[in-house]
Amino acid sequence: MTDLSLLGPAQRETALTRMADEQFDLAIIGGGSTGMGAALDAASRGLSVALIEQRDIASGTSSRSSKLIHGGLRYLERLDFRLVREALTERDLLLTKLAPHLVYPVPFIFPFRHRLWERAYVAAGVAVYDALAASTTNPLPRQRQLSRRSMLEAFPALDATAFVGGLRYYDAGTDDARFVVALARTATREGAAIATSTRAVGLPRRGDRVTGIAGVDLESGREVTIRADVVINATGVWTDDVEQLVDDPVPDVTASKRVHLVVRRDRIDSSMGLITKTKKSVLFIIPFGEFWLIGTTDTAWTLDLAHPAASTGDIDYLLGQVNRLLADPLTREDVVGVYAGLRPLVTGSQGATSQLSREHAITHPAPGMVTIAGGKVLVWINVDGDVGIDVLRCWMGQDSTETNEQQRVDLITQVTVFPTVTSVEPAPHLFGAPSKIDGATNGAAGKCGIDSTNDGAGAQTLILADSFNNLLGWLWVATPEERIIIRAGGASGFGMKLATVPTTKTGWSFGVTYREI
Repeated sequence: MTDLSLLGPAQRETALTRMADEQFDLAIIGGGSTGMGAALDAASRGLSVALIEQRDIASGTSSRSSKLIHGGLRYLERLDFRLVREALTERDLLLTKLAPHLVYPVPFIFPFRHRLWERAYVAAGVAVYDALAASTTNPLPRQRQLSRRSMLEAFPALDATAFVGGLRYYDAGTDDARFVVALARTATREGAAIATSTRAVGLPRRGDRVTGIAGVDLESGREVTIRADVVINATGVWTDDVEQLVDDPVPDVTASKRVHLVVRRDRIDSSMGLITKTKKSVLFIIPFGEFWLIGTTDTAWTLDLAHPAASTGDIDYLLGQVNRLLADPLTREDVVGVYAGLRPLVTGSQGATSQLSREHAITHPAPGMVTIAGGKVLVWINVDGDVGIDVLRCWMGQDSTETNEQQRVDLITQVTVFPTVTSVEPAPHLFGAPSKIDGATNGAAGKCGIDSTNDGAGAQTLILADSFNNLLGWLWVATPEERIIIRAGGASGFGMKLATVPTTKTGWSFGVTYREI
């Protein structure tokens, strides 16, 4: 039996053939964590999805991160509680349900140089961090205060004369590139057509509306035109380049260079990672297999986006910062590797990249097109929840960039009516098949069928179908607690749950476990 999740030349060729022949619900540019996350999120809900990547899966920012899935302890100092809570919610979902085979706990020490105020200040911050995580399904231990002796037992490499104690807390780590490949394999298994080495060179339009992607297969030189109802731009630091294809000159992202040093594990004696503040940002010493990762920098990059490079100054800066902590300083000879990546930050008025927001932004550079800009690396479930609602807006021709909570709730109770639909018995859905369909509700043409029995529980279902009894569009079920949008399958199948929107808060449901690779 063929494994539908396999990636390779045969799968790529099949994907390119499908892209040339089929009409897709969604076409995505960008094969990093955000683009692949969007592809999986949509494909697992029954949408037809095409994705192209100009290089390889996770070849940009998504393979050059700190290898952490964390809430961002330093963002609490900026009082960005929503960003931290979203990231912690995603971290805990990945640890417990979605990808426990890819994401693992990582203990960290935060060393103290001052006995009283620093211990109280950091402990209060981590307590808030733990409290935000506890509001989810946090599986990790809470913080623990450490004396100097206990800290040195856990991290013997520290300079004993520089610190008075510390605090231990937990976050999570992963192999970032493997994580994104797992997203790609699972999305492929769910039916997404994914092609690497395929560059977007144009965005065809009908009037003002984007109708797909004009691409080039970089291996053969052949052109491929992908027809899609909605196009997502998830290209990270290339966001502005893609938007120029629809003549949008407004810059959305600023590239921030992040450099990490790679040092052999036996060079630093410790059983835990370490985090500490610097004058510019924070410094991590992160365990990763047989190595330590030491980072990171946060400086603007204006040169070739495809080839960010570490400078002598970057290496010296990181060595200088880490040697403030260690009893046995590192030298250049201890550095066995260096990597640099570019983080796309939402452009703002601040001068330094370290002050720019880590939030994501959703924009509409043209009708039928959605751009995802910024966001934390490897944090995409909440991002794609926002994208999903905006994709639905594009689907219905509502490309407003301003959408508040009530507008979103109102939006998803709307349904596009096709001119050829007739009243038919619906496929089974979340509350079971309605016992009666009233096809006269929308006039003699019978444009849709409505469950007039309300399922006996206050629920109402709207069904779209063609004359061959195939469900075409959306079903929605309303209860006093929530509204649910479902992507319909066929007349003999069942609807795919697309989104759950509680009456009091907009949300996005996710329930697919990534395939292990």
